Amino acid sequence: MVAVGVLQVRLHRGEVVALTAMVIGLILLAVSAQPGPARALSRTGQWALLASVPVVAAVATVSARRNTRTATLLLAGLAGAAFGGVGIAARGLHLAHPVWRAISTPAAWSVVAFGVLAALLFGTALQRGSVTVTAAAVAATETILPSIIGLTVLGDKTQPGAGAAAAAVGFALTLAGAIGLAPYAHPVATKINPDPRTSRS
Repeated sequence: MVAVGVLQVRLHRGEVVALTAMVIGLILLAVSAQPGPARALSRTGQWALLASVPVVAAVATVSARRNTRTATLLLAGLAGAAFGGVGIAARGLHLAHPVWRAISTPAAWSVVAFGVLAALLFGTALQRGSVTVTAAAVAATETILPSIIGLTVLGDKTQPGAGAAAAAVGFALTLAGAIGLAPYAHPVATKINPDPRTSRS
């Protein structure tokens, strides 16, 4: 919405449909979740999450070397995954006394590492592709991945009754919207300004 109103970005009909599907999907995911205390990550889970940081960074490094539509979308998805990693790692943080006990845990290191990585990848993706598609891909990934991990590993639950069905539809719509935006993730071509001194010759 900001890109359309401020940056005068024009959306194709396919983008509008995909974004609408994503918004509805994210809303369904939000309302289907059952409120309750979050189960913290185990120590093994914290180390596993920290070990995934260099994996995400390695994939991002390979993607950053390619100036293609797929690479741009992958960078946005990895940025969303890193933002999601911050949220998951935060579940393993416990404010203890003295404070150094809290900041010396793998969960705290994961928050910092994923936070820095997410910011770098998001900025890189914004420089290369559409603002709308990049932001949407980040939002979809940072919502879907933590939701899946929460439901399958951390004991999160959906609302009783139609909660599971709403979550399934939300996952499907969000994923379909992200896939539908893929054709519009145009890489930004790098323009090289000629040197005035050489152009005169």
